[in-house]
Amino acid sequence: MIKTINSFRFILILMIVMSHSLLPISQGMKDYLGEFPVAMFFIISGFVLSLSYGERLVKEEVSNKRFFLTRISKLYPLHLFVLAIIIPLDYRLGLLGPWYQTLAHALLLQCWMPTHQFVGALNGPTWFISDLIIYYLIFKYLYRWNMQSKKTFPLIIFVIYMAAYIALTMTVKEDKSADYIYAAPPFRIIDFCIGILLCRFYRSEKGQKAYAFIATKLSSWQAHLTDIALILISVGMYYLSIYTNPNFRCAALYWLPSVVIIFYIIASDQGKGWLTLLFHQKALLWLGSISFEIFICHSLCLRVIQSVSLRIYEESSPYPVTQFAISLILTILMAWIGKKLIVIPSINKLQKYI
Repeated sequence: MIKTINSFRFILILMIVMSHSLLPISQGMKDYLGEFPVAMFFIISGFVLSLSYGERLVKEEVSNKRFFLTRISKLYPLHLFVLAIIIPLDYRLGLLGPWYQTLAHALLLQCWMPTHQFVGALNGPTWFISDLIIYYLIFKYLYRWNMQSKKTFPLIIFVIYMAAYIALTMTVKEDKSADYIYAAPPFRIIDFCIGILLCRFYRSEKGQKAYAFIATKLSSWQAHLTDIALILISVGMYYLSIYTNPNFRCAALYWLPSVVIIFYIIASDQGKGWLTLLFHQKALLWLGSISFEIFICHSLCLRVIQSVSLRIYEESSPYPVTQFAISLILTILMAWIGKKLIVIPSINKLQKYI
């Protein structure tokens, strides 16, 4: 396990939760807080799966079936549990859509109907998992295509596809970005494949030299300064995103900085900077270990606390920071219980049959 990446996942999840909250700071940074970490999550997923399962799948040490069922068992049971709570709540509030929308969300197929009203219903953020499931199904072939071919042809095709995607983003109306581009699997697969290619670079001779330089050659003060530079890059991306076409900003804007940030965080696992010290803290490592569970649960918990707040104040809470803190604590608690009582037992039961 790369400790820094594990902890970094929680930081990304925290940004996403903030983007869906009523925090004053979130209202002005809503798009940035959601889009940037989502792009990095896709890239991290591609990288981590490549590192952990890629070669084992290609060598058939792990079957495609076992890989897919193992991955899905970590997500699907908790997803169904949360959805089972949200459906009656939405029905009572008159927010429940048609039956086929509910069915699509239950089966995690909502990403194939990429309209904001369809994807954003019920437990809206799970469109991300809906995309991931598709990539899990074809991961073995994506990995082989991106990693094993020594020819440049696959890379050329990939670059052409990226260029076509960027061209499309510049022609679609801005208000349609969330509908046809942002959550669509044929487009977000680019982010995922960038993660696979990042693993390819990581394993290459140049990648190992870059890793060794960051991990061992930087002195403590150089590592501290580089950590600060990384934060400044992230802040700079916010200001850049303000003046960027929303369609392009949805993903393409974040590809290069995401790769730089993620590779540095991977290498800093053995580094000397303050980020290394921070990301090696047990609390962050634990929070990172339940990051997917937090992701699945956070929308429900935010809605519950917002509803309670409306009942108490009959309007928006005058204490948004306190409200967010309570929501976050509830989300973490639900995620932890969900992992203990639903996710881990589901994985253990599955192991008996595969």
